Amino acid sequence: MTSTNHRATYSPEDDKIRIYLAERLSKEDWKRFKDAGYSWTMKQESDLAATWTATREDLALEFCGEIEDHDIDSRADRAVDRAERFSEYRNKREDDARTELSNTVGVIGMQNEKKANIIARKSRRAAAKATNNWDKAEYWQTRTAGVIANALYLERSDVRYRRIKKLEAELRKSEKDFKELIQKRAFIKKAIKHQDSKRAEFICNNFWMKADGVSLYDLIKTISPLEAISKIKFYPCTNGHKYRKHLKLRIAYEKQMLEALGDNFENKAKDYKVGGSFGRCIISKVNKSLGAAVASVTVIDPVKKEELIIAVERIPHEDYKAPTAENKQILKAYKLEKNPPLLNLSINDSKQLCKGKGEVIEMIQKEYTACTKRYDGYGTYFVLEGGGITNYKRTEGKRLFKVRASVTGFCYRDISIIHLTDKVVKAMPEVREYEKV
Repeated sequence: MTSTNHRATYSPEDDKIRIYLAERLSKEDWKRFKDAGYSWTMKQESDLAATWTATREDLALEFCGEIEDHDIDSRADRAVDRAERFSEYRNKREDDARTELSNTVGVIGMQNEKKANIIARKSRRAAAKATNNWDKAEYWQTRTAGVIANALYLERSDVRYRRIKKLEAELRKSEKDFKELIQKRAFIKKAIKHQDSKRAEFICNNFWMKADGVSLYDLIKTISPLEAISKIKFYPCTNGHKYRKHLKLRIAYEKQMLEALGDNFENKAKDYKVGGSFGRCIISKVNKSLGAAVASVTVIDPVKKEELIIAVERIPHEDYKAPTAENKQILKAYKLEKNPPLLNLSINDSKQLCKGKGEVIEMIQKEYTACTKRYDGYGTYFVLEGGGITNYKRTEGKRLFKVRASVTGFCYRDISIIHLTDKVVKAMPEVREYEKV
């Protein structure tokens, strides 16, 4: 099947393999390309194209002999060609609209009523076609602008940096899956070697694997687990090795392109410290990736009292300001309000907090821990300004402190305060905060 006349290229910009045919494909060859995922590229220089996979690469190598670098045009050049093609579509639709518009009649004068109706219907159809063609022309104009904007967007440095992070995540996942597969294979081979029936039964019930086209779970209904796992065939992971090698090459390419643009987000992110700010947002935490590089920052908005995680490539570095004492005080107050202290109130303060809607439950720490594991209603609750008690994380009122409590009463509408007898009792803050209830 190999032919020296056909050519295959690969472009790391869009991760696609392109086939340039020198002659017409046979039905069998076309079916093979179609089943592999190749699509016919009309009105483009190439004849077939598909996103890279190990199977598609093998098919291209079998058909063309080698895969060359795609250096004919870049993503921007292809976008320009596509925009020109869309402009031609728009001009054709505009010409069709003008032609149909010239066939319309403004005033119909005819002695014969039947002929007058025929002319009127033709005029209305021509006007409808003209309107439809104008809509198509506007559509192609919008597509042209979108193609150019998309090409410029994909060339941006922050988009490339996000692409690198996504590729690195895929590489980590593939390496993790490969490591788990090796461990499973070793586990199965050990069970076969020692003829361990318990281990074989565990493999058949927990490993999603097939033998002779049938899952192990269904296979043990007719034969023993040891016979089932002995039928498993192990194949070399060639496609997995190719995929991981391909990901590493793509990451290296994207990093080189990012360096050529002159934007190094990892170096810029080293300046970000807790207490720094971007506008009114203050950095409360610097999040690092597995490579010890800063991947994102957690910021708080003191006005809206919201907490957000922002990736470093989305942060305007020129707006960053160094940490100040005022920002650190704001952060301290925000963290204290978000996670107030947990108090073990006295029995009288607990009754005052219940307001007759619940009761005070006395127990020791060991009993309370057992209840939290057994029942969902037991746990720590926030006491809000005004006397409200809730366990919701998103609350409108100001959080004063936390107490141990549980839901009781009809339909679990009442909240009972828990008093631990083996813990130090702490005084409740000012009672005036609860006079609003």
